[in-house]
Amino acid sequence: GDGDFVELDVDGHTNLDNVSIAGVTTMSGVLNANGNRIYVNGADPAVDLIDSNNNSDYRFHNDNGTFKIKDQSNANAVRYQLGADGKHYIYGDTAVMGSSNLTVGGNLSVGGVLTYEDVTNVDSVGLITARAGFDLTGGNINLGDSDGASDDRIVFGADTDMFIYHN
Repeated sequence: GDGDFVELDVDGHTNLDNVSIAGVTTMSGVLNANGNRIYVNGADPAVDLIDSNNNSDYRFHNDNGTFKIKDQSNANAVRYQLGADGKHYIYGDTAVMGSSNLTVGGNLSVGGVLTYEDVTNVDSVGLITARAGFDLTGGNINLGDSDGASDDRIVFGADTDMFIYHN
């Protein structure tokens, strides 16, 4: 009561109401937080999830208003980020599991190679490449004439020594 440090040693079950703890608190066992929220306040708030069986350890981090999940076992590499602008960023390889559909409500940009299998009705603008040939089983191949000249051709051979055209 006179402001001096008093040590509290509690054994067994004890109910303490409205406990305020300043500094580091170490607990062993399970932390049960019954209520609606857990608050972590500070200039650089984070929650670390560290296991004891040599698997990856993770940090949930509010980094200047950007939510990040960091892999502490790999030099704090950011694995997921939700920016203050509402954009989601996923770093590294990504697998979408448990669903047969992926719906993109806007534009989809692919910065590398897009690989797909078992698809039909694909509309493509630009160059088409095929690893094992190109089969046209129905319809026509139409060569458009964008500049008004009738010089569109199908060319065979490296030296354009054979071509098909209509004039």
